[in-house]
Amino acid sequence: HDNLTVNCKDKRNDLGVHTLKAEETYTFIFRPNLFFNVTLYFCRFVWIGVSHYFDIYRQDRDKCVEYHWDIFERGPCKIYPKNNECFLWNN
Repeated sequence: HDNLTVNCKDKRNDLGVHTLKAEETYTFIFRPNLFFNVTLYFCRFVWIGVSHYFDIYRQDRDKCVEYHWDIFERGPCKIYPKNNECFLWNN
């Protein structure tokens, strides 16, 4: 299995580059803007020599306080107890 390289950031904070092996997890914690619906975190994923971007947290879309994602070649999937919600890459 190839490693997955992840780099997440918002407009002020770069959370750094993290390299994950298969089945490893990466977690970050932040506080959404309580007054304006504008919090956005996006991540760059590099896997098997291919780079993709995705808005991993968008305050206007994401209403929960904790999310679990699985990353696939076709795009990321938000994991719920009973089902998953999958998305296409931004690029």
